[in-house]
Amino acid sequence: MADREQFCRRWEGAIESTQVPLQFVWGMADPVSGAHVADRIRARLPGARLVELTDVGHYPQLEAPERVLPEILRMMHL
Repeated sequence: MADREQFCRRWEGAIESTQVPLQFVWGMADPVSGAHVADRIRARLPGARLVELTDVGHYPQLEAPERVLPEILRMMHL
């Protein structure tokens, strides 16, 4: 977790200043970076799409791939 503290401003700055459309498929049940981080995403990136998977944890792509893939394809307009 030390790297999060060390590079926090750098990482957040990159995400907040990008011109690339952002979409997050978020595991809300993640005890480390779940619902409370999703709240920060909403507040700091109001233009980003946030898909909440309420019953999914830290690895949505592994825990619920059947729900993650359609969101990725939707983002890619496929």
